[in-house]
Amino acid sequence: MDLEPLPEDIADQECFETAASETIGAEVARLLIAAGTEPNAFSNRVLGDLTGASLIQDQRITPAILEAQKHRRFGTRNPEPVAYEFWLEMVRSGMSGHYAHERFGQGERDYRAPAIWSFDRFGMSTTELPDNVWVQIAGEHEDYYDADFCIYNDVIVHDGAGNTQIYIYPREVFPPTDFHTATLVENAIIIIGSIGYPEDRRIGRTQVMRLNLKDLSIKEMETTGRTPGWIGRHQTKLDGDKITVWGGQVWDGSDLIPMDRAYELCLATGVWQKMRLE
Repeated sequence: MDLEPLPEDIADQECFETAASETIGAEVARLLIAAGTEPNAFSNRVLGDLTGASLIQDQRITPAILEAQKHRRFGTRNPEPVAYEFWLEMVRSGMSGHYAHERFGQGERDYRAPAIWSFDRFGMSTTELPDNVWVQIAGEHEDYYDADFCIYNDVIVHDGAGNTQIYIYPREVFPPTDFHTATLVENAIIIIGSIGYPEDRRIGRTQVMRLNLKDLSIKEMETTGRTPGWIGRHQTKLDGDKITVWGGQVWDGSDLIPMDRAYELCLATGVWQKMRLE
């Protein structure tokens, strides 16, 4: 299998992402996606136009609504649909938690409180389904040292026309996940990898979750064999019933180091195997 080469350095990647994120509109973005560009290379504005998030009805957020809905919470069911006005406004606008407090809040902010929920994210996956339905999964907001740093475990489904449904999950069902890949396989999305919080990382284990697109439930896939380990920022490619994983980083117990081999997951058996270097 021919694997797409990774950029030679981070600067090359950042230049490409900057160019893609400044795309004028959704139509040009669609052409680039058809040519192989990942949707999350684009800015929040372009993604909002693609998914229809920009068409969500403007929510009237009062200080009381902000206080009641501003924090992330984990679900109690698998899945638990929620319709918080503040969260929908954050999806529509893509604003940061800090700016949301300045716009909707009253008084000084307590920076000792949990992060403010935001949809301005890194490491989130965006997958297009038939009929212009889009699924966006998890990701993180801000860096670890910021007051609004948060790794999410939600799923947001857009119908392309401004109707958006947010689903949340128990932490033990779907851990906070970022810098994963999302591979569409028939009626499911296979979610592979996560950098995650340090306490969630496991040496030698690869997080593989299956999102059922019929009922939006998530279940961990049991896998065996020569796993790539705790990976993130990688790439995947589907070939029949096998997903090839390469690039990115792997957790060695103290740091995230480059992953220098490719691996293949057989979806029929759940078995990983290390691929030969050509």
